[in-house]
Amino acid sequence: MATAAFGLVLLVGVTGLVVDLGRLYIARTELQAAADSAAVSAAYELDGTAGGVARALDRVASNPNRWNFGTEAPEFAVAFAAAPDGPFVAAPPKPEQIQYLQVRARGTVSTYLVPAATANQRLEAVASAGQTRAAYLTESWFPYAADALDPKDADFGYRSGQRYPLRLIDVGGGLGSHYLAALREAILNGMDGKRVAVGDRLTFGESDWETEAAAFEDRLAQDTDLAAERYEEYAGNGRRFVIVPVNDPATDMVGGFAGFFLPPAACGERAPAPCQAEYVGAAVLPGRKGAGPAGVYQVRLVQ
Repeated sequence: MATAAFGLVLLVGVTGLVVDLGRLYIARTELQAAADSAAVSAAYELDGTAGGVARALDRVASNPNRWNFGTEAPEFAVAFAAAPDGPFVAAPPKPEQIQYLQVRARGTVSTYLVPAATANQRLEAVASAGQTRAAYLTESWFPYAADALDPKDADFGYRSGQRYPLRLIDVGGGLGSHYLAALREAILNGMDGKRVAVGDRLTFGESDWETEAAAFEDRLAQDTDLAAERYEEYAGNGRRFVIVPVNDPATDMVGGFAGFFLPPAACGERAPAPCQAEYVGAAVLPGRKGAGPAGVYQVRLVQ
């Protein structure tokens, strides 16, 4: 009987330890999922402005993920950095350089079966996400290129907020009578499936002003903000933001990528006015303003 009693106590203790450790593991996994999703969603908001940092904080605070078997919101702490390895600070002095953030999701688990061993465990999960540069595009890029004014300049010689002409890229010169339909489709929905990378030599297509102008206007009509004249005023759904390759006009080779904003009547009032767009700078896939130097970026977890 003494042996049985001792064994029963030991069995209950081991069972309690297993149950509590399992609960801690589940809670830790839930916190990690919350930190990961909060970091990724917030990283999209970083656009080089103090407003972008504030929106990133709001994104984290409103993250819908829960922990403790889906019953509680985690305690979040957020810090920002210009590089994936930090240093991370809560209040960045230069938001234009901020491309990464780190989210810490915290919570306290109260164990029940073995409180003496594992009572009130403080758990924390950490996730870092940011905008990492992409060397090429394969989908949804706009079928135009912009001639760099200075191929060696970080902004290609462009000034933010200024409009620049766009050159139509060949969307299928061998399509014959189907060319105009392909041109319209590319303007509306981008160049899906056609890869363009830094160092590629571009081939420019045959322009058709009426088709281009009509397709531009139809694309603008799909946006929820038709009134904005400049990107700084814009609050739409992203249809007026486009990503294009920037080429060296001396060689027609791609030197990088940039985001542009489509203004009203982007192709002018009549032929042969060139289509134009406002230079924005860094772009985040699938299509919005990013932070840091001009280029195209993808949001990814880095920790």
